[in-house]
Amino acid sequence: MKNMGICFTHFIFFMSIMILCVTFLACNAKKDDFPVLTGPYLGQEPPAMTPEKFAPGIVTTEIGETCPAFSPDGRRFIFMRYDAREWDSGPKKYATLMTEFKNGRWTNPSQIPLNLNVKYLDWDHNFGLDSKTFYFTSKRPQSGNGPPVPGDIWMIRLTGTGWTEPQRLPFPINTEEFHDANPCFAKNGTLYFTSQREGGYGRSDLYRSELTDGEYRESENLGPVINTEFSEFDLQIAPDESYIVFVSNRPGGHECMGYRNDLYVSFRKNNGSWTEPQNLGEEVNTIGGVALTLTSDAKYLLFTGQGKEPNCDIHWVSTKIIEKLKPKEIVQKEDIGMLIALLY
Repeated sequence: MKNMGICFTHFIFFMSIMILCVTFLACNAKKDDFPVLTGPYLGQEPPAMTPEKFAPGIVTTEIGETCPAFSPDGRRFIFMRYDAREWDSGPKKYATLMTEFKNGRWTNPSQIPLNLNVKYLDWDHNFGLDSKTFYFTSKRPQSGNGPPVPGDIWMIRLTGTGWTEPQRLPFPINTEEFHDANPCFAKNGTLYFTSQREGGYGRSDLYRSELTDGEYRESENLGPVINTEFSEFDLQIAPDESYIVFVSNRPGGHECMGYRNDLYVSFRKNNGSWTEPQNLGEEVNTIGGVALTLTSDAKYLLFTGQGKEPNCDIHWVSTKIIEKLKPKEIVQKEDIGMLIALLY
């Protein structure tokens, strides 16, 4: 009986080891299921001037993805995943995911501490200037457990011990009672964003605020050439501020999924004014065109477009589609400037 007890103990020990080994191997197998992705843009083959789905099966799936954002160094990519098919049966479910380029390959996307409380939506993601500061729009209360707000711009930072607690940006970026959203940055620190504050030209206008001595100056409306009596929103500024891409529901747009929210581009002149906005065209705008961003090198534009209904997908296209719309007078001035630089 004693020997049987010893054998039984050995058997239990052996089975415990086997279970641990199987669990370990299963976990590693699941981890290794993620493909080896190397190179920029999650190792994806860049598109030309026809939009394509971004990273199919990795980022873009049969459920919904939106709000893409590359860090300035190109080594982090954040996006939001959701499933609109679940909305009728329960609370809306969102997950903000990040993949990083480490040890020569991209990591399996994992959730960061946003959208963990589905009561308040966090969206419109964008990195700051240092690849560790991350900005987003949120309906969460301005402080404490108060009521949700129309929308404010918030910031979190990635540190050696994880993500910091979100911080709300002060005035003149956020207002107390109006919707403020869609933060994006030029390389000089100027912040561009959307606001429904008083004094605008329509329901939603585009604004900018220059960074001086570490603080943002009074917000400046981009003016009536860009802003209309309709809504302008979901913007992305070129790093050198040479152009701005944005969404507008002004008349003349292409219908997609029942809406007429089209992507437009306006170029900045030497005197700081903006050219008349131009529609990016049917190939882009019949797919969709919200929640947009540029790759870190500004060679490609990412945007949210039509996917498997009722969900959306992230698409991307070469920014040559923008360059071809540049007005002749700006191209000529650039050519003259390059010639002068070569001569001197």
